[in-house]
Amino acid sequence: MALITRSALASLDANQAHQILAGLIAGEDLDICAPCYIKTSDKLVWMSTGAAANEAAEVVGFTARHVHAGEPVTLFGPGSRFRYGSALTPGNVLYLGATAGRLDDGPTTGDAFGYAVVVDTTDIVILRMQPTLTSATVGAGSIGTTELANVGVTQAKIEVGAAGAGLTGLVAKFIASGNVIGGIPVIHHILMVAGANGDTDITLTHKTRIVAVFVHPRTSVTSAAVTVKNVTNAITDAIIAAVAGVVNHQLSLAIAYDTIAAGTVLRATGSGGATQPDCDVYVLGFRVA
Repeated sequence: MALITRSALASLDANQAHQILAGLIAGEDLDICAPCYIKTSDKLVWMSTGAAANEAAEVVGFTARHVHAGEPVTLFGPGSRFRYGSALTPGNVLYLGATAGRLDDGPTTGDAFGYAVVVDTTDIVILRMQPTLTSATVGAGSIGTTELANVGVTQAKIEVGAAGAGLTGLVAKFIASGNVIGGIPVIHHILMVAGANGDTDITLTHKTRIVAVFVHPRTSVTSAAVTVKNVTNAITDAIIAAVAGVVNHQLSLAIAYDTIAAGTVLRATGSGGATQPDCDVYVLGFRVA
């Protein structure tokens, strides 16, 4: 990363000049071909700098000539062409330099995206002005935890774990009758382990209404069945779970017990066979108020 040496012959190409603002007053002596901003405290034009991600890293336009403090300023913007340096590399993007009014060949603290592009060995064209894009506002080419404000979207809601990343039912909105925008269902996996018939429980953290249950035995046990319950109250009929790999679902749901309160046990109970099989029980539901 290094400042670009501005040529003694630096100038605006009158055939490719796009004026942005005129009639402003310089707050300091302004260099030729210098990126500038308007300081909010005094409403004067100052040379921009990428030394920090702050107001001074904003750019509203480039000067076409040297301007003394107190004189009127005209600024030129995107699409304007300047003779700027020598032995420049066409295609390179130039960034706001850490020295006021200068351009740099690499990103700086105040400018991660660049304000100009080199078009031949001596000339540059201005790419953009405000809104400001800096490492402080959107990151160095990425969006991270700092940029995800702790409001509607939070890192707690977009959970990232060692085994993967993505959304969970934590952010699923409530679904109510008559919703014109559909909701997102949630699914709970209850893993039953082969052995004596018994209960396998999970405690739900959010109130959920059950709409379907799928039973997928991984081992075969003659006459085995699974009933899904709201604590001790049966939600489903006894769902056949006798043959490995054969998936069955409930035939009925008990309306009185199909809504599991937050902090309440969702239970899968093995019965029917001499033992219960290894079995995946998938309980489909949706969040309710």
